[in-house]
Amino acid sequence: MESQEQRVQRPAVRQAARVVAVAGAALLVVGCAQVPLGGDTASEAAVSAPTVAAAEVLPRSLAGSYLVGSQAMRQFDSGIAQQHIDFVLNAEPENRAVLTKAFAVSFDNNAYNRAFALARIFDVSEQKNPLISLALAVEDIQRRDYAAASKRLNDLPSSSVNRAIGPLLLAWVNLGQGRYDQVEQTLTGLSAFTGFSALTNLHRALIAAAAGEHAAAIEHFQTAGAHKPPAALRLTLAMATEFARGDNRQAALSLIESRDDPLLDREQVIAHLQRTDSTSPRMSVAEGAAEALFDIASALHRERQNGSALFFARLATYLDPKQALGYLLIGEIHESRAQLQRALDAYQSVQTNSPFRLMANLRRAETLDANGDKAGATAVLTAMMTRQAGNPEPAIRLGDLHRRSEDWPQAIAAYDTAIARLTANEQANWSVYYARGIALERAKLWPRAERDFLQALTLSPDQPYVMNYLGYSWTDQGINLDRAEALIEKAAVLLPSDGYIVDSLGWIKYRRGRFDEAVTHLERAAELRPTDPVINDHLGDAYWHAGRRNEARFQWRRAQLFDPDPELRERLQTKLRDGLTAAGSDDRR
Repeated sequence: MESQEQRVQRPAVRQAARVVAVAGAALLVVGCAQVPLGGDTASEAAVSAPTVAAAEVLPRSLAGSYLVGSQAMRQFDSGIAQQHIDFVLNAEPENRAVLTKAFAVSFDNNAYNRAFALARIFDVSEQKNPLISLALAVEDIQRRDYAAASKRLNDLPSSSVNRAIGPLLLAWVNLGQGRYDQVEQTLTGLSAFTGFSALTNLHRALIAAAAGEHAAAIEHFQTAGAHKPPAALRLTLAMATEFARGDNRQAALSLIESRDDPLLDREQVIAHLQRTDSTSPRMSVAEGAAEALFDIASALHRERQNGSALFFARLATYLDPKQALGYLLIGEIHESRAQLQRALDAYQSVQTNSPFRLMANLRRAETLDANGDKAGATAVLTAMMTRQAGNPEPAIRLGDLHRRSEDWPQAIAAYDTAIARLTANEQANWSVYYARGIALERAKLWPRAERDFLQALTLSPDQPYVMNYLGYSWTDQGINLDRAEALIEKAAVLLPSDGYIVDSLGWIKYRRGRFDEAVTHLERAAELRPTDPVINDHLGDAYWHAGRRNEARFQWRRAQLFDPDPELRERLQTKLRDGLTAAGSDDRR
């Protein structure tokens, strides 16, 4: 029996926690223009420009270095970009195009002092750059020069992004200037943006809380939906903090207890709420402005404008070095660019006492594994399992890690721990039973695997990948064929263009002796997955029994081209030499 892992497509058992979806406000900026920083577009992942052998290209000419630096920026190699852009800048220190690139590269390298110095050189010109002007306003906020920040924000060059972030930052600057009564009028500028009501209410609440207006803050939090599922985690945490500051600790704890969220570090959050009271420090103007910058960064990220999102997230963490969600978003963007060490640095920047440290550690473990450090990833997850004694999520992630490396006993042990920690047989838990079932099946512990697949379907009956895996397993063992066929046919209706499921449909027709039907489905599967060796092998078998011997041999030869595993390669060689029966593959049971 060939490996299920070779031939059954499955989605990730647990998707990595994505900061914007899980923790950030669920907001979209409609019509945000692309920001010319960092060289990405809405299709950043598809960048296919020729690779610059930048390490071998030393600055020699201005034109050459400008081109090499620009290409390095497009390829997210900020170190090489800095080297070449600086070479040009030294020769042409007032060139606006070079200054813009030098500012962007310095910012990407976390060289904030240098970036702001370059921005101030640029800013003396009458022709302003929207983002450089915004960055200087952020620097004014960081220096608590609210008068300068207010003037700069009111004079921001127009762009769709600045029209969104300008009123948010101005509202916080108004608070810094003691003008709380002007906040509401300032925020009305956001009413022109579709979908911004939740964001506006969030910042009304945060500003009211920062101003000590407890009743108004709670009212705005309620308007924003902070007390209702599925409110963003940061929104719920902010409202719970305000309840605790108003000496209503029971309401604060009830908000947290109402959330069934495996990414919530309850121990950290409850400790925070227990020590929060009316004397606790309130959110500063810089921290509130950082929240606004993160909101715009997350919205840009949703629009797949990752260069712009990264710029705003860096502004957020510059203003507030404790801005955990900003670091998580920075790490996620670096991961998408295969800059794994930079992603790890960002995740490590989340403070150990942050409510989002659990989320950061989960991402760190996944990135360590992707970077080839399975031992490091295992150590992170094992420590989290110990510390988060009642939380199944670290154990699930550890099981996934071992499953990816085909360490079946360790995967099973981790999933056993995770399932023991599940508090209820809820629909969302189907994926954990499915994952353990895969590990058990691969470890040849079929009775237990079968129970897990059936449990997964009990919890969520319409999961096509579970139906396919179970149906194919039964088919390959020659048992429960009626039930197997029904499951696979249902899976094929749900996912008619999935090549692996269509292959399973053809395979059960084959195993039941209906070769013409089998050929029809297997030809379709081979169209959908033309380079899968097992599907090509199956089609060859079906052709053979349909009397199409030359076509069968063609498919078996074709299967050899697509890197079959040693066991399948040996069977293919035997079939090509002796025919199907001699290969021992004619047992349809």
